[in-house]
Amino acid sequence: MEINEKKDFTISDLRNKGELIREFISEKWKFIILVSFISSVLGFIYAFTLKPIYVAEANFVIESDESSKMGSISGLASQFGLDLGGGGSVFEGENLIELFKSNLIVKKSLLSKVIIDNKEQLLIDLFINRSDFRKILDKKEELRNIHFTEWPLETNRVRDSILNVIVKGIKKKVKIDKIDKKLNFVAASFESNDELFSKFFLERLLNNGITYFIDYKTKKSRQNVEILQHQVDSVNATLTGNIYQNAETNDLNINPLKQISRASGIRKQLDIQVNGTVYGELLKNLELSRMALRKDVPSIQIIDSPVLPLEKKKLGKLLGAILFGFLGFIISTFLSYVKFNNKFTV
Repeated sequence: MEINEKKDFTISDLRNKGELIREFISEKWKFIILVSFISSVLGFIYAFTLKPIYVAEANFVIESDESSKMGSISGLASQFGLDLGGGGSVFEGENLIELFKSNLIVKKSLLSKVIIDNKEQLLIDLFINRSDFRKILDKKEELRNIHFTEWPLETNRVRDSILNVIVKGIKKKVKIDKIDKKLNFVAASFESNDELFSKFFLERLLNNGITYFIDYKTKKSRQNVEILQHQVDSVNATLTGNIYQNAETNDLNINPLKQISRASGIRKQLDIQVNGTVYGELLKNLELSRMALRKDVPSIQIIDSPVLPLEKKKLGKLLGAILFGFLGFIISTFLSYVKFNNKFTV
């Protein structure tokens, strides 16, 4: 027969616990207070020396994807054997957002020029000169004289390595995401320790990303327009030449009894009629392609751009002292309790 024994918690046990706590406090309070005070001072110093972070923010809206946007224009153009595009795009939805954070767009943005204090300079030079990166480069002779130029940058192994390191670090601070999954509004932000760099970089990043996206979306339509324009110009030149040659033939003093002499004029007249018909059809196709090109241009509108002064994030000195002090209190209390408890268990 098993007997379950339950140990009751008595007043005596409570009194003993209170004595242990009183002894713990009387023995360790100086150590706990000292560690907490030192932690608070360290927190104050850390917050005082910590550089502020400037956050640049912008919002833009993307035209919704409509597969039927070409409508009757594509149907009409197909009658002339033209392919005006209008299909799906690789850069849609989340892919478009990732485009803005790609190495290509980030590098183009860093290698673009800005005007600061009436002086033109590259964004990457602004970043290097106003950050600790300059100190890192100056430590090595082969890196001290590295210079960057506008995009596209010529291949240089050392310079490309530096650029890749900078791009990798900057990409971590770029945030682009939809405000709401059901909406086409996108919020973009970038933060750094330099206010001007944060502002200019985000502006260049969005402009370069939008330009690249528009060029990609309209590439096929632009090629159609360029090909048709070349054909129109070629046929127009041939038609004009035929008209002048026909006029020269008619101006010649030819014996009307000789029919063979009229053959050249009749031939030129026939070329004029054929080339005139071809020229008219090409003009129609050219206008259709231009309409398709205008419809292929996506609508991406920047609603809010970063404006100075930017939002500044920095740990307050008082808050830093409180947080570090509380952390020091927790750690010192835990260590003291472990040491105090071991004294009684050994």
